Amino acid sequence: MRDKPVLYAYLIASAIFLAGVISGMPWVEHTGRLLLVPIAYLYYSRAVIKRHYLPLVIMVLCWLGLFFGYVLSQKWQVVSFISYSLAYIILTVICFKSIRLLRVKRLLYSALPVIILWFVYFIYSIKDIFGNQMGKLYPYVMGYSIILSLFMIVTLVSFFNKETKIKLFAVIIALSFVVGDIMIGFYNYLEADFLFKFVNAVATVAAYFFLARFITAFNFRRLEIA
Repeated sequence: MRDKPVLYAYLIASAIFLAGVISGMPWVEHTGRLLLVPIAYLYYSRAVIKRHYLPLVIMVLCWLGLFFGYVLSQKWQVVSFISYSLAYIILTVICFKSIRLLRVKRLLYSALPVIILWFVYFIYSIKDIFGNQMGKLYPYVMGYSIILSLFMIVTLVSFFNKETKIKLFAVIIALSFVVGDIMIGFYNYLEADFLFKFVNAVATVAAYFFLARFITAFNFRRLEIA
């Protein structure tokens, strides 16, 4: 972030968030967590003159995901999964459209049977391990996990197709969300270990930092003619 006031604001919000996690004070944790997304969008809005609607849509969906997934009770987690899934779908489409070589897109299409088989194996494995703990959330968790995995796969293919800074940002975003979700999954369904929650918090801070960098650097107008 080149906008120093916004960068300092993001660092302060991150510090509040991490301090809340370390001290075990939920209201401090939630305050810092919910500030990350608005500050990340503020960076974009100050850096870009002609703003596109998609960054706002992505950020609103992510903020709703944070709010319903972490601040409210567990009965609202379905809304969180849906919000995040929609944000990941948009990001996946953006990354897929940024792949310029037709043969690479064809490679992705041809790999779909293998990817689907892997997802089937993944779903049944997770059901055996965590199915009972997840209860009614299981189908939503699985759907969300599949979408996030697709996002990760497409970002990697896009990056190795053409290694640019913007595509590296996308890979880091996807990786941060994957690591963060794995950690909070372990925390919620395996063992409530502080380390899992702390790594999730660090990954969240990294994800929105690089998401701000990505939406600022990416030319969204290009999607309209792709």
